[in-house]
Amino acid sequence: GQRAALASLIATLDPAALDLPDATLDLLTPTLDSFGPSGHREELFDNKTGPMFDLLSAADTAAEETLTALLHPERAARLIETERRNPQALRFEEVLSAIEARAFADTATSRQAEIARTVQTRFVSTLIDLAEGGAAGGEAQASSLFLAFGPGASASPAVAARTDAYLKGLRDRLARSQTLSTADAAQRAWLASRIDAHLSRPAPASIPSAPSVDTPPGSPIGDGSSEECWFCDL
Repeated sequence: GQRAALASLIATLDPAALDLPDATLDLLTPTLDSFGPSGHREELFDNKTGPMFDLLSAADTAAEETLTALLHPERAARLIETERRNPQALRFEEVLSAIEARAFADTATSRQAEIARTVQTRFVSTLIDLAEGGAAGGEAQASSLFLAFGPGASASPAVAARTDAYLKGLRDRLARSQTLSTADAAQRAWLASRIDAHLSRPAPASIPSAPSVDTPPGSPIGDGSSEECWFCDL
């Protein structure tokens, strides 16, 4: 069930699935008049290659769609809760490990290696976004993950803590990587430095307590106007 669905989603992160043949890329490159004042820019991917289809930006967009779905703060919280009820259930860390295995797997060709590095960057960035969403008393930060799902998508303290713990382990695994190409070694060192910067950054000033959860209205003790101070006359 859940594990099969997870495998299907993670398959969309495979660089082989995200790559396109050169003939297709040539067809996707827009004409130069698309970049003029009257061009229909809303129909094009944002890119960093100017008048040329940017496959890496497209792959990043596709990877972000998958990762923000898998690592939605509420989904992560549900995984932790279902694990509490059933130790055999799909675990939050199991999801992270499965994504990591796909993102950092060896690629079949050097052509796909840059796509893999793009997916790795998006994975680490999404984890940092998720952990940051538990900072400052649970208030979501203005990151891509929470802009996608709205201000109500802040991570619980448990999700933030376990995400940071996973990031620490990932940083250590990246540092131990060996027999890499120059580009892969540079990529992993850069990702490790981003994780270090996140983990060492001071938390923003906030009241040092967990945010309260409102009591729903209704008896016997509710949050209605007549019950706001049910204990005041005791």
